[in-house]
Amino acid sequence: MEVHSDDSHPGDHDFAFPLTPFGAAGFIHVSGVRLFVTSLIFAVSVALVFVWAVSLCYQPVVEKAFENSSEDSILADGVYYSGFNSPFTKLGANQYLEIWAVDSTETQTPHTAHIRCLLGPNRIRFSSEIGYYTEFAYPESWFTQTGRSSLLSFWATTERFVPFLLAILFTIIILSLWAVLAVLYMFFVAPFSSMVGRNPGLTACYKLSLCGCFFGGVVFAIAALLYAMDHMSLLMITSFIPGQALAALCFLMLAVFCLPSTREISSPAKSKSKSKSSSSGIPAGNPFKAGSLSSPPPSGGGNPFDKSSKPRKKSNPFE
Repeated sequence: MEVHSDDSHPGDHDFAFPLTPFGAAGFIHVSGVRLFVTSLIFAVSVALVFVWAVSLCYQPVVEKAFENSSEDSILADGVYYSGFNSPFTKLGANQYLEIWAVDSTETQTPHTAHIRCLLGPNRIRFSSEIGYYTEFAYPESWFTQTGRSSLLSFWATTERFVPFLLAILFTIIILSLWAVLAVLYMFFVAPFSSMVGRNPGLTACYKLSLCGCFFGGVVFAIAALLYAMDHMSLLMITSFIPGQALAALCFLMLAVFCLPSTREISSPAKSKSKSKSSSSGIPAGNPFKAGSLSSPPPSGGGNPFDKSSKPRKKSNPFE
């Protein structure tokens, strides 16, 4: 009877889905090509969610701002001239974004959207309802016609390429962030795995950390979907930036416990030798040791090499 030993671990399967703890534990055995392809698939998927959210939340406001721009608007030598006489003019707005043309970025305008964009004479400022803002100066080398007809003509020729370009940009940014985050997560995974009796190595820890990045990216993509569908506020979506990192670390802790222990890794040779002896039917042990064989010695005879055994009496054939 042939006996097969089952030494399979989570990493021995041909397919490992990296969004489950057992799948992430098996993902440490994949090749570099599969690692890159899987990372690219997840990055593109998350990027497409972001592109959809941007096109749903912000793109209509940008199109409305182009339509409401003045024909006399121009950007030259680092100075933007809006063409309006009012201190502030709303060009477009919804609940997610509002765009204003102002005579100064310090001008106080009604804040009714999550993000506010102020187009000042010398710089552009982005602010949010949670109190943070950032601003950029216009490049002095730019000379651009920003009138209504020029902007609408530009948008008509580039609108079809914008989602594709945004998807490429988001994918590159996501892959770069994951490469950095995986290194940071690795400094947590490596000592934690050694602490609990798992020691897969630094390369395996990096692959496992990438699975944590995939998990965190999917969590943040779900949050972006809820935000675009108006089921989540800006404050909540902002809290998911550190929240997805915390979720990734919790996921990695569970995945580490699914790795084979150090004793399981060092014992395959012993288990294989035992399976060979059991499949061949030969009992283990020293065959020359007394009592090691299960079958009794033949009747009427002792051990010929044992001096303590009594000699057999020779029968007289003539008696």
